[in-house]
Amino acid sequence: MHIDSGSFAEPAFTLFLDEAIPACGALAVLVTGDLIEVGNNLGSWETYQAMVDERGLDAETYIETPGNHDSLLDRKLANYLVYSLAGRNGHGTYGLYHLGAGSDLVRIIALNTVSAENPAQDATGYLQESQVDEILAEIANDGRVPRETLILGHHPLDTPNGLQLWGTDAHLERLIAETGAITYLYGHVHMALDYWYEQTLISQASTLGNPSSGTLTTHAAFSLFALDDGPVTKNVPLLGEPASLSIDWPVVMITRPANPAVGIENPLATPLPRASSNQILRAGVFAPTEPEDVLFSIDQGPFQPMTRVANYYEASFTTPDAASCTIEVKASAGGNTASDSVDIELA
Repeated sequence: MHIDSGSFAEPAFTLFLDEAIPACGALAVLVTGDLIEVGNNLGSWETYQAMVDERGLDAETYIETPGNHDSLLDRKLANYLVYSLAGRNGHGTYGLYHLGAGSDLVRIIALNTVSAENPAQDATGYLQESQVDEILAEIANDGRVPRETLILGHHPLDTPNGLQLWGTDAHLERLIAETGAITYLYGHVHMALDYWYEQTLISQASTLGNPSSGTLTTHAAFSLFALDDGPVTKNVPLLGEPASLSIDWPVVMITRPANPAVGIENPLATPLPRASSNQILRAGVFAPTEPEDVLFSIDQGPFQPMTRVANYYEASFTTPDAASCTIEVKASAGGNTASDSVDIELA
């Protein structure tokens, strides 16, 4: 977010809060840290708090984690605890959240990766072993068995500009192993990137409010994350300048079948059977207005309608008798059309 980093942050956050969240029908918003630019700037914190409170956001579904800018000149994150939604609602700087219930329960572990209280270590990321111990103990006492576990933090797992520098990547690796987390969601580097650590998707979001001219972070964006036939992400850029920001709606996101290209090579994607009927296709279609049409096509064949089911669209299809096929979903909303496609192996 980086409130007060420049002219971009507040308009970008406003657009995200007022247009993106309602258009996406998000079950939760996960904020990967650096809420403001300098942690001891009370004016920045007051601006951030006011923007959050004006929208009536809920601390159980708007989930924050601190970043190194939040701890900048405020090592103990005292202001984060006072002004963040998490801090004001008893969630502290890390802990457990839960979405849904029963067989649809999803557990979110929010981490504090600036826990060294040392500027040099927190700048690149530091995760205390005691924090992981405490989280695992809380999970053991909780008793609920989630459908999936997500981990939310600020710093990369295994780069010199992340937890690896101080060796605390081992603590995150242990947490992933002991919880079976399906994904680790983080920020810090200001560039969207997906890759895999064994069976866990490591997903880096771009920056919403602090794009830097002349670098790889020239486009501010947020990421959509979905759980269906495995985890799926989609980077959604903000277009224009601070005075005239927009999002290119609709956004189309195929969530099933699993895309083999997620994170370059998706270990959770398996081939579909050849010449097989009743295969399930699902997609999310996001826009401020209701889509007029949501259609799908197999291998550039005729487009066929999809049916809305709850907050997604679904269809059944027959795979061709071939080694692979391309599935395209196309949607129209507000006079614009967009599509998403996946190449699926068949066996």
